Amino acid sequence: MPLVLGAALALLWGATLPRAANARRKRSGPVTGKVGPAKTSRWPRPLVTRDYLSLSLRYDRGRLIQRSIRRMRFSRPRLIKRVVGRFLAKIYRGKRLLDVLPFNFPLLAPAESFTRTGHRIARRMEANLRTATRIKLPYARRMTRIEITDVATSRRWAIDLRPLRRRPRPRRRPASRSRPRP
Repeated sequence: MPLVLGAALALLWGATLPRAANARRKRSGPVTGKVGPAKTSRWPRPLVTRDYLSLSLRYDRGRLIQRSIRRMRFSRPRLIKRVVGRFLAKIYRGKRLLDVLPFNFPLLAPAESFTRTGHRIARRMEANLRTATRIKLPYARRMTRIEITDVATSRRWAIDLRPLRRRPRPRRRPASRSRPRP
């Protein structure tokens, strides 16, 4: 009998607590706004250009190495499509973000099975992985820097744009005057 009475009191006492907590909580107004994807994007509109950069990158055991960067040209102006990826190539003009292009490296993806074993295997693969990729980035004359961001680890790498800059032409030497022979 005391067990039944104790259970009844516990049930009664436990049932009144949420009501009291709800009574003390301020009630907010109705939820406003739309549910679903936002109309505005945090990324700028994609650049449509005729010129593009072909950037060759290598992922070597957690380090990112720039292998080459070349300026190329499409036959007509194009939009380079954005795909979902772990890495982001961000193109800047000073502090202003001009474009963002996500990309991936082969074999560098989250574990397919989200089990402990799957995560362990993915960590081991990433720790010893050497892979490479080539990405196309829109070229804008006004860009000042390109930054690669790893979304998973928040690491950042700057891309060297010096190979794109025009090299100054060597100055022509003035024609040497012919000296009379003695």
